[in-house]
Amino acid sequence: MASYLFGQMIDPNIQSLVPYFDKFIDQNSDLYWDLQTNVLTVDDEPVTDIDSIFLRASVFEEQTHLKYNNYYLMRNYVTCNEDIKIFNRNHLRETPYKLYNLKIAMDVGLNIPYTEVSKKAKQSNETILKPITGGRHTEIGREASYPVIIQQRIKHKNKRLYIINDKHFCFDLVTDKVDYRDDEESYVVVSDIPDDQLQKVKKVMKKVGLNFTAADFMIDEENKHWFLEVNTLPMFAAFDVAVNGTLANTIRDELDRI
Repeated sequence: MASYLFGQMIDPNIQSLVPYFDKFIDQNSDLYWDLQTNVLTVDDEPVTDIDSIFLRASVFEEQTHLKYNNYYLMRNYVTCNEDIKIFNRNHLRETPYKLYNLKIAMDVGLNIPYTEVSKKAKQSNETILKPITGGRHTEIGREASYPVIIQQRIKHKNKRLYIINDKHFCFDLVTDKVDYRDDEESYVVVSDIPDDQLQKVKKVMKKVGLNFTAADFMIDEENKHWFLEVNTLPMFAAFDVAVNGTLANTIRDELDRI
């Protein structure tokens, strides 16, 4: 039996994991799944030895119908084969449920920025706009042409918390931009997080069916932690470099412990 990676090599997160996995399936491959016999083939070759798999849809080049549907074909195949180890097996709510996850975070006692979902802000705070379905970057604003997540802007420090089963890593993300992806000068440093915040994020994970996530926080100048979201397919390559490959190695090791 073998451990598999599914995605594309253009993705630096996949590149970080390659040394720790046995085999790779490109997201752009010719996939075939016969539901009657439960046979999966990749480029006409049967795949019968999947013990564990890490799936990540590539966001680093133009999406195509082939790649988009291949990802969900594989996700459905693995979900139907319960003997295959995979993170977040029971979590069927992906990006479009950011608001659901945010409400769960409120319910377990995490602080969240004042949040509205509309085309126009009503709150008096300075606000940022985030897409409900993800994908697009966060931007400063009070109005959009379609419903978006409108949140009170929290300033000072970005923090990201990775939780993989019972292991965790925490980092500060240093940037002057609202969205670090718009900042070529952003960088990562190893950090920590109060235990009460860690335990509350674990409660969110349990309620929404996650055992692998990255939780994003903003920390204000009074050191108050503001929870922003949990990510089901987080990027981690730059963070992995900051801990000399330990994050990617832990992802591989913890996949076997599911």
